[in-house]
Amino acid sequence: MVPDRWQPSDEDDLRRAIDNSDLVENHWFEGKREVNSSESSRRKIAKAIASLAIDGGTLVVGIEEIKAERTWSLQPQPLQGLSERIALIATSAIDPPVPDPHADN
Repeated sequence: MVPDRWQPSDEDDLRRAIDNSDLVENHWFEGKREVNSSESSRRKIAKAIASLAIDGGTLVVGIEEIKAERTWSLQPQPLQGLSERIALIATSAIDPPVPDPHADN
């Protein structure tokens, strides 16, 4: 079983957690299939970021919850521009904004 504050280091970590039925969304872990430009998607990502900003946590993009089976599947996403889209949501769609931890200060 993965600990509450588990952070996957790579796709193999995610695959093992999925295979062992250890992935569970909670106060410190949120999984999303993708980040697209729709307003609905931006709101869902903003909500996840805001909830994780309280005590810290991990947002994983590229996994999809299969609710009927109570499991997850890997849904790899293109990485080009992904971190910038997430940073833009964190700084513009949440009030107060969540600072980008990777930005040069």
